[in-house]
Amino acid sequence: MSARWLEVQIPIPALRTATVIFFDSGGRRVMVDASMDRQGAAQISGSGLLDGGLDYVLFTHMHIDHIGGFAHLSERLSAETIMGRKDAEIVYRAAQDINSFTREISEEFAALGVPESLVSQMTSLHPMVRGYGTYSRMEFDILVDTRFRIPGTSLEAVVYPGHTPSSLCLFDTSTGEVATGDHILERITPNISFYDMEVDYLGSYLESLSAFSSAVSRVAYPGHGPPFQDPAGRARRIMEHHTLRSSQILSVLGEKKTAYQVADSIPWKRGVGLSGLDINQKIFAIAEAEAHLRHMVATGTLRLETENGVRVYMRA
Repeated sequence: MSARWLEVQIPIPALRTATVIFFDSGGRRVMVDASMDRQGAAQISGSGLLDGGLDYVLFTHMHIDHIGGFAHLSERLSAETIMGRKDAEIVYRAAQDINSFTREISEEFAALGVPESLVSQMTSLHPMVRGYGTYSRMEFDILVDTRFRIPGTSLEAVVYPGHTPSSLCLFDTSTGEVATGDHILERITPNISFYDMEVDYLGSYLESLSAFSSAVSRVAYPGHGPPFQDPAGRARRIMEHHTLRSSQILSVLGEKKTAYQVADSIPWKRGVGLSGLDINQKIFAIAEAEAHLRHMVATGTLRLETENGVRVYMRA
């Protein structure tokens, strides 16, 4: 393996670490992701992997555990930054008017049927609201719409929508290695949420997984955890997981339900129900339930109605 990688500690108990990857190609050095915070940045700096400088920093997606450390590294780096365009636009929108952005999130949670007592707590702890200080300082030099070949290298960034609107994977076409960010993870299934109330993000993700499984890659460097073999096989298993999850959701829709009620009706991590999850895990669970419900409407399995501003799902 030609890429080098570093697992960096992050303050998210369910994940524990984020992985930062370094590629050398054509005399250029590229770092993929930057961990979460000042402590992660210090661990990266202390690793020696920044010695000699960088030419590019590629962010696989906009989540704080992948870009937050860059705010504490940028002064010592002169690298150009790369981000998927749609992710960058969301970061810029949050940074420009955090009050409006926060209000939108609150309204979205309410539309999913989240009880009023939980809406304010979930909104204040939403990762993008908590990460405002970092997002307000981020600037991206190169925005990727579909794909981008880093000049003079064998490295190509490809957009795979789903986990976020424009998640990036970075392929080294000369070695068969790929940095996947959170598009493909080995030890957990990536969370699928929503960033627009009308887009079928699970549908986009399943299409992206199918496209990814056709790509020629032998080793994956994920955004969390060590490298692993057969990333295409892992992509297919994640697709199977979502098929099973949709069947599980359909089984509890004997009557119409909101995304919150569906999330409260099915088991989550290690069989724990929604009430047993911490507030951050609740956010992910409810958002993923909504993503599945929305996809099942798109495929004709369910239909959607709105009652007093709340989205309600039922069998078609």
